[in-house]
Amino acid sequence: MAASSTTFFINPRVVCLGDSITQFGYSPDGQWVALLSDFLMRRCDVMNRGFSGYNSRQLRPLLPQLIGTGDQITILVIFDGTNDACDPTPTPTGYVPLDEYAANLQAMIDYAATVGIPANRVIMIAPPPVDTARIKNRTNIKDYVDRCTLVAQSNKIALIPLFDIILKDDPQHWQRHLIDGLHLSASGSLLLFNALKPIVADKFASIAMMAPHDEVEPSCFPSVVSIIRDLIHLNVDYWRRRRSRRACRMATKHAKP
Repeated sequence: MAASSTTFFINPRVVCLGDSITQFGYSPDGQWVALLSDFLMRRCDVMNRGFSGYNSRQLRPLLPQLIGTGDQITILVIFDGTNDACDPTPTPTGYVPLDEYAANLQAMIDYAATVGIPANRVIMIAPPPVDTARIKNRTNIKDYVDRCTLVAQSNKIALIPLFDIILKDDPQHWQRHLIDGLHLSASGSLLLFNALKPIVADKFASIAMMAPHDEVEPSCFPSVVSIIRDLIHLNVDYWRRRRSRRACRMATKHAKP
């Protein structure tokens, strides 16, 4: 038997690493990962690697289990820090000191470089603001935003300043961009996606669309009319054969003495 000449498409990948704000990225409200996936359709596979409740201390050792050499990862998005910013009391297990938080981010960047993802293919998202009227244990979130920004700048990594974006969009009612005071609402997700879109578009400018229409024979895509016509013929044939079998059974029955 001759060897198959089938060509398999292997898309490059974007990995979105983070906490629950990333994990909920396909939900009706926290939809930023879904928007990104739709934007990159047929160019790239977007992988959601969000882990609800995780801080940078927990994500750092997990990263080698998620990405490795040869995974064809074009972009790594790191979006973490909201859980690190928990107040030390009453949530000591979530809290990560600022210096350790920065060291964990740096370690993730360094690991990415060892598996073929250099700094110019990493995007960092600073934590969003927290509505402390509803969420009482994130009073120092701005310190983590600043430290995340410093790590990104020192590595010359693209940064999405989500904290500032949300506050500047609606200074009087910025809380509407958070569904529960912490996680992104649909409007907050759209703000994040709109900030990501030009950065991602620039990094994917040289990547061709998978199976573009102008490179596929028209015969590969039967028209809607022809599909409907074929379905009608199948249906007609089915009922014609059924009536024929029924007529044969009736004839046989009446032929018996």
